Amino acid sequence: MKELKPYLKMLNKNTYIYMFILLLLIIGIDGMNLIGAIYTKNYTIEDNFLIFRSETYYILGLMMFICSICISQKDFSIAISIKGDRKSYLKSMILYIICMCFVFTIIGVGVEFLESTILNGFTGYDAVIISRSIFWEISEVLNKIQEEITGGSWATSLIYTTRDDTLLYILDMIINIFINNFIFSALGLFIGALVYRLKKVTILLLFAGMPVLSIIYLLIEFFKDKYGFVEKYIETYWSNLGHIIYACQNILVKALIATIFITGAILLLIKAPIKEYAHDLI
Repeated sequence: MKELKPYLKMLNKNTYIYMFILLLLIIGIDGMNLIGAIYTKNYTIEDNFLIFRSETYYILGLMMFICSICISQKDFSIAISIKGDRKSYLKSMILYIICMCFVFTIIGVGVEFLESTILNGFTGYDAVIISRSIFWEISEVLNKIQEEITGGSWATSLIYTTRDDTLLYILDMIINIFINNFIFSALGLFIGALVYRLKKVTILLLFAGMPVLSIIYLLIEFFKDKYGFVEKYIETYWSNLGHIIYACQNILVKALIATIFITGAILLLIKAPIKEYAHDLI
């Protein structure tokens, strides 16, 4: 643990900045939504329960994603430029990310209970906080698009989180928020490591060029044969994509995906050269 202390100390310097930005986002997004719901009374009542949609999952996930990109790209470059102990830095990086995920999870749980308490006090209704993950939202969007195009939908029962005061529910919420944070962190670490190892031109081609070319290809295919396009891409590929996204809601699948991303980030950085020698050496 002694060799990890310098790196943990270095990473910890930015923690206050991340926390400050997180609180600003929570106040600016969820806080304003809460105030709007109370003062305009523009909320949904179902079975005598007030339904409030919280953006906490997205805010926490976004912050962990950005934080992880900085850690595996900018902070890694600084760390090994000063003292090139990659293994110690990577261990510190994983430990720091786990700690941050836990802290953000506690903040997320606290925010949801605070929102529920405020709504109960100001409206007189028992509030139900709906906090849906990104996988839920993607599934919903794909489902609606398929319904518009084909008239059918996937036979999936998507799950969202509602507030309850039982210990089992609280534990389930903590686990779900932690896994949500961890998978965004793992993705951020992988993308940061990839950005560190690639040249700017390669990054541009990978993250901008390929999506644009894919869209152009799909448009060409659509105008060539509209009916064949619907059958091939919408009814087959689109449906399969929907089932994959639905499967990703499973906690074990999320943990597996996070492990794959973290392993990829470590493999990219474990023997990474420093500064200008780092690029295109995969």
